[in-house]
Amino acid sequence: MELRYLVPLSEEGDGPPTFIVPSAGATFFSFVTLARTLKAPGPIYSFSLTELQVSDAVHSTMEEIAKSLLQELRTAKPHGPYTLAGHCFGGVMALEMAAQLEADGEAVDRLLLLESFVPLKAGATQGTGSSDLEGYANTMQGILDQTLDDARAKLARMPKQHADRIVALTARQIETGNNYDPSTIKAPIRLFRSSVHGDAAFRGWEALTSGGFSERPVPGDTHSMLEKPHISALCQEMEAFQAETD
Repeated sequence: MELRYLVPLSEEGDGPPTFIVPSAGATFFSFVTLARTLKAPGPIYSFSLTELQVSDAVHSTMEEIAKSLLQELRTAKPHGPYTLAGHCFGGVMALEMAAQLEADGEAVDRLLLLESFVPLKAGATQGTGSSDLEGYANTMQGILDQTLDDARAKLARMPKQHADRIVALTARQIETGNNYDPSTIKAPIRLFRSSVHGDAAFRGWEALTSGGFSERPVPGDTHSMLEKPHISALCQEMEAFQAETD
């Protein structure tokens, strides 16, 4: 099977591999520094989401995207246990992948979330009134607007037609995530988050696992946490979670 989405970043170690999903519209390049820094027990793989289509007719739900990614994951590791991780939007995708693996009877040892905002529907249910729901929706809209502004700035030197496609793809993937109604998984979840965004963007993850939820602060912001000098602190925290759940 020709791999379209899955990319090996490190093939060192004979332990279980780690599969990481990048943020909306992003590629495996997001995790090159992480793969060089993280002391993982086995290989590290990343998915690239830029190969997905902008069209509503293709990959129109989180469930469908996850199914496509899992087909390739299983070429690298047909059976669990699995370690899954995701950055920003990728954490929500990793949650759905974990749910599908568990539904198929596979074991997921852990889910690591790197600055991943709770799915909109799950976060909204944490409020108790219309003002809570409106506040949460406004918080997430602000994050979406900033994400798209950041994407446009990063792609400024790219030919306009290609930049416009990736920005549209990013917006479409975030919209798809906002329409996602998540399931509860058995695997323990740990959130690694910066101090840039308020608690509202993360409140609700604890309700999406029966295996225990915890969070750890890490330096940097949504993007710089994946690069030097902040990456060392993030990797140390990821390694600690790996040791706790082995």
